[in-house]
Amino acid sequence: MQNGIIAAGAALYYLQQTRQEALVHISAISRLEEDRYVWLDRFTIRNLELVNSPHENARTLLDVLDQTVSPMGGRLMRRWLLLPLKELLAIQERHDNVEELTKNNDLLEGLQSYLKSVGDLERLASRIAIRKLGPREALQLKRSLSLIDPIKTELQKAKQKGFLAIADRLLPCHELLAHLEKALAEDPPAVLAKGGVFKTGFNADLDELKQLSFEGKDFLLKIQKR
Repeated sequence: MQNGIIAAGAALYYLQQTRQEALVHISAISRLEEDRYVWLDRFTIRNLELVNSPHENARTLLDVLDQTVSPMGGRLMRRWLLLPLKELLAIQERHDNVEELTKNNDLLEGLQSYLKSVGDLERLASRIAIRKLGPREALQLKRSLSLIDPIKTELQKAKQKGFLAIADRLLPCHELLAHLEKALAEDPPAVLAKGGVFKTGFNADLDELKQLSFEGKDFLLKIQKR
């Protein structure tokens, strides 16, 4: 796939030159294989009103189907809708997974309750990669990571292999979660410059500086006394 490699390299080079930001979060790229999906051109997508409609107050197919409870689920639903499967086995596996969720209400409600509280991990990961993650976003990341173990437990209750395979791939990131719990304040500000991001006791030097900023007058009095 020489042409594909050249095109991918050109796209990455363009990003590197124009964005001037770290691209380390792009660890792999993959090709959408024509023999696996039904290819829909933009005219077909528009005429079938799959995701958008020229008519006011119209409901698209995506509006009807999208019962997702997270931003990541919404994007996945859109991608599935625009790239219908062609392989029979893959279609059957997806149908089997959907069937289990329609029949096993406890599994469905259990997963939904956790997924509703999960932040947009795809977006947060990209913010980390370009070093622009804010304190509130870090808190959202911590809360999301704390839900991975419960989600994994719910998935392991399923009968379909598809859910079990997803459970096996989920990484709880215990070390990162422990670090965030140790470092982050309970209610950090939205902007780093406002301070109050880290817990007292996380860093001795930072604690000393914070004490100086809030008790500067007392500190000067102590110096004067000495």
